[in-house]
Amino acid sequence: MKAKLFLTGALITLSALVVQPSAVHPHASLVGSWQLTLTPSVTPGITPITVAGLANFTSDGGAIGSAVTILAGPETVAAGAPPPGFSDAFGNWNGGPIPGRAVFKLISYVQGPDGGIVGTRTFQALVAPQSDPNQISGTYSYMIVDSLNNTISSSSGSISGTLISHFLPPAGAPN
Repeated sequence: MKAKLFLTGALITLSALVVQPSAVHPHASLVGSWQLTLTPSVTPGITPITVAGLANFTSDGGAIGSAVTILAGPETVAAGAPPPGFSDAFGNWNGGPIPGRAVFKLISYVQGPDGGIVGTRTFQALVAPQSDPNQISGTYSYMIVDSLNNTISSSSGSISGTLISHFLPPAGAPN
């Protein structure tokens, strides 16, 4: 009887872990690949340029991201200067200091017109899941510094994201 009771308890616990991973692992809400939209805060009278990005968050806290190159900020585009090139961004994420929210930090290289590395971009965000668990929103900031750690550009704004759903092949499709 004790063995049967233990086995039943173990199965209930295991099913709770499988069905509700977010209750056990506070980071579960970000695990996966996301389509992101970043909207920079700009001065009044200037229409913000939204920026598209992609990010992947692993269950062990790793993060990889990319965004179109105008993430340097609307001031770059407004001045007519060509935006610098960026490498993919790498970093980490965690449940953050605020319950129900997650933070992530990504770092990428900035490439100059001659192809050399002229600085780094550090991107940070604080996000929260929405009523739809496949949606997140929050705030972000970034800073671009040159090789001497002088600030080239910085900005902040709002971020939203949609989880990229898993591909499900049609019923009856060959394996």
